[in-house]
Amino acid sequence: MRYILCLVLFALAGAGAVRADLRVKSFSELNDLDARLLNPIVDPKTGQNCPIVKIITTYDGFNFDIGAMGAPEKVVYKKELGEIWLYLPVKSAKLKIAHPRYGQFIDDANTRDGYYWFPQARLESSTSYRLVLEVSRGAIELDDEDRVKTGWMAVTSEPSEAEVYISPEGQELQFVGTTPFTKKYPYGTYAYSIRKNMYHSKSGIAVLEQDKISENFVLSPAFGKVHVTSTPAGARVTIDGGAQEYITPFTTGELKSGDYSFRFLLDKYTPTVRTVTVTDGITAELAVELSANFSAVTINTLPGAQISINGAVAGTGSMVQELGEGIYDIEATLAHHKPVKRQVEVAANVPQTLELKPTPIYGSLDVTSTPFDADITIDGKSYGKTPLTIERLLEGEYDVVLSKPGCATVTRHVAITEKQTASIEATLPQGRRVNFTGTVGASVMVDDEFIGTVPCSAMLTIGNHQVFASMGNEKEAHAKSETLTVQQGAGEMAYKVDFVDPIGIPSKTIVIDARKPGALPDILSPRWSSGVTAKQRAVLGRLVENMVRVEGGTFVMGATSEQGTNARADEKPTHKVVLGDYYIGKYEVTQAEWEAVTGKNPSFFRGENRPVECVSWQECQEFLKKLNELTGLQFALPTEAQWEFAARGGNKSRGSKYSGSNHTHAVAWCATESGSETHPVGTKQPNELGLYDMSGNVWEWCGDWYAGYGSGSQTNPTGPASGWERVRRGGEWGSDANACRVSHRFHYNPHQRTYSIGLRLVAIAP
Repeated sequence: MRYILCLVLFALAGAGAVRADLRVKSFSELNDLDARLLNPIVDPKTGQNCPIVKIITTYDGFNFDIGAMGAPEKVVYKKELGEIWLYLPVKSAKLKIAHPRYGQFIDDANTRDGYYWFPQARLESSTSYRLVLEVSRGAIELDDEDRVKTGWMAVTSEPSEAEVYISPEGQELQFVGTTPFTKKYPYGTYAYSIRKNMYHSKSGIAVLEQDKISENFVLSPAFGKVHVTSTPAGARVTIDGGAQEYITPFTTGELKSGDYSFRFLLDKYTPTVRTVTVTDGITAELAVELSANFSAVTINTLPGAQISINGAVAGTGSMVQELGEGIYDIEATLAHHKPVKRQVEVAANVPQTLELKPTPIYGSLDVTSTPFDADITIDGKSYGKTPLTIERLLEGEYDVVLSKPGCATVTRHVAITEKQTASIEATLPQGRRVNFTGTVGASVMVDDEFIGTVPCSAMLTIGNHQVFASMGNEKEAHAKSETLTVQQGAGEMAYKVDFVDPIGIPSKTIVIDARKPGALPDILSPRWSSGVTAKQRAVLGRLVENMVRVEGGTFVMGATSEQGTNARADEKPTHKVVLGDYYIGKYEVTQAEWEAVTGKNPSFFRGENRPVECVSWQECQEFLKKLNELTGLQFALPTEAQWEFAARGGNKSRGSKYSGSNHTHAVAWCATESGSETHPVGTKQPNELGLYDMSGNVWEWCGDWYAGYGSGSQTNPTGPASGWERVRRGGEWGSDANACRVSHRFHYNPHQRTYSIGLRLVAIAP
């Protein structure tokens, strides 16, 4: 049976048959889904999808025959594609193609008896094939009317990459590509549609009746944007319940026109939802004022008292806290005071004030001496002469110093307990005052106790004493050790410190930095900026001169044995740390130095030689940036490891509990001796490196984020890469002795400040 396709669109010119040759130029299997999914037809004999042979030709009017297999199940002329689709029975092996004008296949390698035999032997179900047909007449030119006339369609769009759909008018639109798009089509009338996500489509009818038609389509937006703000700023925003969060203020990306739901979330504020209509090409404004569901709670307490809210430390001293609605347990604690605790119910927008002042715990002390009329000094404060009863001493441990002209000074340690009277009875041995003269700045120790730097003096008992004097820097050092005999007699004695040849300094020696300007290595030779003032140069020049070199080494960091049983869990495990050389400030940064750099003094306890306080970690970074610009040097906050190594005395460490001593009264301004205020820097004894106030006076910021310790060895550690709070070290004027230990650790919000935190500088040695 023969199936004949006779769609003649154009009249043939001339009469009679003209001999032509039909050839198969190529035959191949296609990797498409037309036969399987998109355009299938079922073979009624097998129940399987027919194979499709797509004949590529610009001619029409063909006859098709498949021999004994019958006829094609269907013939579809795809005029817009220049193709004829033959749906053939499954396992078809051959095809005859003839044309009333051009004849039929000529014999060649794949044709016999006018049939073209498929190279695949038999066609498989659900498979598409491509057959390119060639028509020729040798040297005879074909008339134009023998061919289907074609032309080009060229389509561009703004914006580009729009999807292009084209089909003959009346048929379903087919996707043909994206802009810019060009393709040749037979003459005719076509429906088209230009589509792009987030833009309005352009559709219409095009008549192709010439060599080329071209069109540029300007697509109008089908989207808008929203500029979102909130009061206060910083709210988290989601759109239509999506997972992505935005932070106000922000402007959305392109949103398809329509209604959207914006949800605002901010801690301590009521969640808020707003609906916005997005309009084509418009940026809408959405401004939301959030309703607070918190209140300001003012907490008044004693200086240095630690405030805890629901068990978490909030800070020290009086403060204002923004608390959300709810019930809170707020407690104030202070060394040697009874804690005070209140339960508070907080309602939104109802501020309140709490008075939480711990009650002092007092005891008393009876002091007698032989001879009497000895001066009584406790933690630097004079209380009178013996015999004496001292009432209302805060609970705690004290070093009581008894002194009298002509007698050796005696120190007694005493513990004061609540409502109890402690007693001291002391005999002051007769002695003489010894004045140490000679090389100015030399360090003097008597019987392993630091006396001071020349010129200085001490009251020594009658008898023999071992005197060790030293002086040096990183280039050379001097030291001498002698026995000094104090004999019975009237008046004062003199001892001259005089050095001859440089020698190595024993590790136990306290070296007081006595370098002069100009002797510093290049790293500490300022390169002053052009805008520095004479006052700044003077103040900051002294700061640079007071940088002390710390020779690098290896030490054990954390709760070593001398730190005692009250070491905290975050001081463990101990671990080995290796550090390179660096410089560290002899003193905490003073208010004069801070003001010389920033022009401001934020401190609560005023005094140009007192340590600066009320400075956050972030403000310290701004101070360092300006200081480095002024001096041309590279200062920074010490790492936690650099701070502890220096506080321990570096390679000269004697293994003290505090920085330079086992007793706070010698080296630390803390709760028992500070009088609840800071003191001028350098007024206590220094440690082995000549560093002052590394225990007490003010906490000192470190560069590290706070985190727990590991047990492994570390080299020049800088702490974790991120965290919530920064490390602070050293204790302060309101701390108990435990917080002043060299391994004690604490931490604080880097954006907050208090009148108990300051800083000390480091610079890396060359």
